[in-house]
Amino acid sequence: MYYKYKDFISQISKNASQRNDLVVPLNSVSLGKYENNVYINGELYHATDTFHTHLAQRLDIPMPYYRKMLSNSKKLLQTNVNHWLNSFPSNKQVLLRSYIEPNKDSSRFLRWNSEKLIARGLLSNRYKIMDNNELFYDLQYIIDDFEVKSVYHNDEITNVKIQFPKLEGEIRKGDVVTGGIVLRNSELGFSSISATSLIYRLVCDNGMMLPNVSAINSKYHIGKPITVSKFSSKSIKQDYELPENLTSDICDMMIDMQDEVRFKHNLQELKDTTKRKFTDINYTFLRREYNTSVSEEKEIKDNLEISGDYTQYGLIQAITATARELKNIQRSIHLERLGGKLLYITNQQWGSITI
Repeated sequence: MYYKYKDFISQISKNASQRNDLVVPLNSVSLGKYENNVYINGELYHATDTFHTHLAQRLDIPMPYYRKMLSNSKKLLQTNVNHWLNSFPSNKQVLLRSYIEPNKDSSRFLRWNSEKLIARGLLSNRYKIMDNNELFYDLQYIIDDFEVKSVYHNDEITNVKIQFPKLEGEIRKGDVVTGGIVLRNSELGFSSISATSLIYRLVCDNGMMLPNVSAINSKYHIGKPITVSKFSSKSIKQDYELPENLTSDICDMMIDMQDEVRFKHNLQELKDTTKRKFTDINYTFLRREYNTSVSEEKEIKDNLEISGDYTQYGLIQAITATARELKNIQRSIHLERLGGKLLYITNQQWGSITI
């Protein structure tokens, strides 16, 4: 869901205070009778959708079949999953990411039922925890100098778009764009920590991620095997410390991305796209080469018709406008990247895309 930046900071701080991360034997995990009940080391947890996804992946059960059993035959799913979990040796360990939340359903007189354990995900015991709370705390001093345009955050992915107001130019008269950056992270293995250049179109808030490899920095969540059995955000602060130089590297990159020469080069590239015209799009080629869906193509086509701008620039804006309208954040990111890729396509590729 989308947050105001201040609310996002409050949310990740709250999340950090509820962390309950454990290294457990995989064969200590078992599905309970009811849909989201899972027992880990004998304790009852509420399993999230992401936990179910991780469990299916770890057991090599195709996700559509797992979902079908979860919806229509919980007993069959329980039998299958628990059989394969029990087949693992005791020394096969995994990292359980979980929260301890107050149980709103319990009576205030029942202290034994005052907390609820939430199983967020099941990851390799080599997974290096690099959480949003520590990341954005360390970056706060530099983020304060800029404008945060949007924050998308759920338990799987975090996407923060930051605008650099001093980098500004016109593509056409009155069509102003600015430079910026996208910071992305996942606490559950769906993304590395990355920083990517962004160009914002102010008239409609469309954002296009530039595919400049030198402007992308990724830190993958991989570390040495974890041997301790339990983390504690209260007593062992170093459990959640970020890798040395990570935030300073990102800060240096944010400074580098404000380079006016680079921005003016990208601005000229965008101006040049207004001269490339077309009549129609080969959506079959777009789907095959750039992994768009039929429903996304319909939205792109509608946005093109609304704008009436049948140029390369118009196509880029139709794609990034579609990205802005999507509810699926991963698909939105994909289309914003596609907009950036189309800025630098060759004449041969352009000929294949257009009719």
